[in-house]
Amino acid sequence: MNKVGGFIVVCLICLIWVLGGCEPKTPETESEKSSEISFLTADSIEIYGGFFEGSPQSSTILLFHQGGSTARGEYADIIPRLSSLEYHVLAIDQRTGGQRYGSYNRTVANFPLGRYSYCDAKEDIKAAVSFAQERVSGSKIILWRSSYSAALAILYAAEYPENIDGVLAFSPASGKPMEGCRPDSAFTGVEVPLILLRPQSEMEIEVV
Repeated sequence: MNKVGGFIVVCLICLIWVLGGCEPKTPETESEKSSEISFLTADSIEIYGGFFEGSPQSSTILLFHQGGSTARGEYADIIPRLSSLEYHVLAIDQRTGGQRYGSYNRTVANFPLGRYSYCDAKEDIKAAVSFAQERVSGSKIILWRSSYSAALAILYAAEYPENIDGVLAFSPASGKPMEGCRPDSAFTGVEVPLILLRPQSEMEIEVV
C-alpha cells in the first residue's frame, strides 16, 4: 500500500470511531502489549512514554497530547483499538503536560511545572520520530496530535516531510500561547497527507 493509501485507512478508522461504528477484536491488556521507554531530546530533556508493539509490517502511530495532559491518559480508549488493529503505537509524556485525564506525566516530574512553552515541545516531536525510526525500521510513521501538539505536528510536517507519512491534527491551537510556532504559514509546505478536524463550536471563534 502506498503512502496515501495507508494514511487514508487510518483516517477512515478515525472517522468510524467518531461516528461510533468501530468494534475491533478484544485487545490484549496494556501490560501484555507495551514496554516502558525513554529517550533524550536534542536539548537534553528525558522523555518518558510507552511503546505498544504491532505486527512487523504495520505503520507506527505517534500519539501526542494536549496541554496539561499525557498521551496515555488522553488516548486511553484509543490505544487498545490501535493495538487491536496491530499498529505500532508510541505514546509519550511531553514536557508541557500534567495530570489531566487521571494519568501522571512522568516527563514533567523532573523539572518545575511551567518551565517550558508549547513551542519548546517541538524538540519532543523530533526526538520521538527519531526513536520510532530506530525502533521500527522501515515502518510508515503517522503523527496523531491534538491542540498545541497538533499545531507543532503541522510545522514538523512542513519542515521534515521525508521523515513521516501523514498527520492527523485535531483542533490545532492558534492562540497567544502559540506565538512563535503557529502553523498558519506552514500549510503550503506540507507535502504529506494531512487531515485536520475541528468541532463547529471552535470554527465560530475568530482567532481559529
